[in-house]
Amino acid sequence: MASEGEAATHYTTDDALTRIGFGRFQTLVLVYSGLGWVAEAFEIMLLSFVGPAVEAEWGVSGAEQGLVSSVVFAGMLIGSIAGGLIADRCGRRTGFLFTAVVTGIFGLLSAFSPNYASLLALRFVVGLGLGAGHVLSTWFIEFVPAAKRGTWMVVSHCCWTVGTILEALLAWAVMPVLGWRWLLALSSAPCFLLLVFFPLTPESPRDVLLTSLAEFPGLLLAALLVDRIGRKKSMGGMLLMCGAFLAPLSVQLGEGLVTTLLFCARTCIMGSFAVLYVYTPELYSASTRNTGVGITSSLGRIGSIASPLVTLGLLESCHQKEAVYVMDLVLFLAGVTCALFPRETKGCQIH
Repeated sequence: MASEGEAATHYTTDDALTRIGFGRFQTLVLVYSGLGWVAEAFEIMLLSFVGPAVEAEWGVSGAEQGLVSSVVFAGMLIGSIAGGLIADRCGRRTGFLFTAVVTGIFGLLSAFSPNYASLLALRFVVGLGLGAGHVLSTWFIEFVPAAKRGTWMVVSHCCWTVGTILEALLAWAVMPVLGWRWLLALSSAPCFLLLVFFPLTPESPRDVLLTSLAEFPGLLLAALLVDRIGRKKSMGGMLLMCGAFLAPLSVQLGEGLVTTLLFCARTCIMGSFAVLYVYTPELYSASTRNTGVGITSSLGRIGSIASPLVTLGLLESCHQKEAVYVMDLVLFLAGVTCALFPRETKGCQIH
């Protein structure tokens, strides 16, 4: 009897999820969290199309065009931390309600920006909402059995790729006819879809008990590796491979080879990015998971803020090789850093 009581005491949420497996309910949760990834991809991807259009309409400089992207990532830096704190204190559902409301409303309002300054201010607030988007990822991971957690998390990241493709198609159809303001307005639609289906979403079981085309190969690679060789080796290996692919770009190459190398580099980057979103939530308990992921995500936004300013500045001054050197160095150091991560989380339970 004592042994039975002891076994019952140690029957965890992960034990229950493992016994249930990945079924219809988890599929619905995957679809909802995937819609969140699509919404985020829309808002990030549109920056590539809106920047040049704003430059043409308001006569802003290349650096000011880059600032349109940088302010979004500056907002994401703050929003990552705020969203994590909200989700850990008020519940996961409240956390992604925050990201959907802020991103959707201010994304729509930015379509009516009367001038450059107001566009920057509104896109900064959009960034606040986008920064909290990691809540959907951690919410989904808490419903998935431990044995296949890495694989299903990578699958969910495929929705980001779908979002980038859909946004590119939307821009192709809308921009020549209706202009960039309509693109901003229509790109906020996925956030409002999140709000429509929000009443049907369950709270995380942990809270109940306690509280584009080049990306697909990378996600497939990550899905194959993450549950087989572990999180640290997967991330480190793919990041170091990406340094390997960018290095030849520092010399004069033919256009076809450049495209191939960039494709391979993007493949590795997306794979390592997906694994990171598996590894980080597994390091924290349920009561601090979103806060920890939020702080980690916010640090990553520092690079997102600096990247448009640095790379556009170097490219405008005809320093293409130096721009490649900077990217290559950062990715190489990131790959080496993976070897210093504290522990491997492959197959571990989360609590």
